[in-house]
Amino acid sequence: MSQNRRISGVGVLDKTAAILDIVEMHPMTTAELARRMDMTVSTTHRLVRALQTLDFLVKERDGTLKLGPRVSATQTTRLLVPLMTRLRDETGASTQLWTRQGDQRLCVFEVEALSEVRVSVPAGVFLPLDTGGSAADVLLGRPVAPGKGWIESYGGRVPGACSVSAPVVVGERVAAALCVSIPIRPDGVGPGELFGERVVATAEAIAKTLEDNRAGAAQLFGP
Repeated sequence: MSQNRRISGVGVLDKTAAILDIVEMHPMTTAELARRMDMTVSTTHRLVRALQTLDFLVKERDGTLKLGPRVSATQTTRLLVPLMTRLRDETGASTQLWTRQGDQRLCVFEVEALSEVRVSVPAGVFLPLDTGGSAADVLLGRPVAPGKGWIESYGGRVPGACSVSAPVVVGERVAAALCVSIPIRPDGVGPGELFGERVVATAEAIAKTLEDNRAGAAQLFGP
């Protein structure tokens, strides 16, 4: 968010944007915010309560307002997508970030390969974990290749496709699986040999980003 914000002309939206900008820069109480915004305390309380309900703001025990998990999740997304885009550009392959939801896995983000022949899964898609694939193996806690840090699969979910995935470890748990998917090559060279190191390095970079943005990580991948 920026202090050099544009004005929409819709009063409540402009006030909301101003509140989020101010709290981002300087966490403060509702009373302090009312003075800063030159609004009545009752109006400020009403807006703050609405923003808390929608997870745009949270109130600490001392009454200080901070940006909430919905904003943090958006900020985290902006940080993750460039990492995945760089991996796509380095490999020429589609990249996906998967998280576990019960006995299914959810594609949280995808950056599609630019080539006409590609393996693609849109963000928002749920797949059963038992359909196979390297990302499912990671989320099920199956062991990675010794000394490699990745898992690869062939035709596990889509005939003629293969993939390599690495765990995104936040704290001590696997929060997500980063996956690169390609068509099986006629020369027999596997996705792990081709891209394993890059996938592991990017998964580690994503993990660090999530560690540094715990609120956004919790909103996207659970606590």
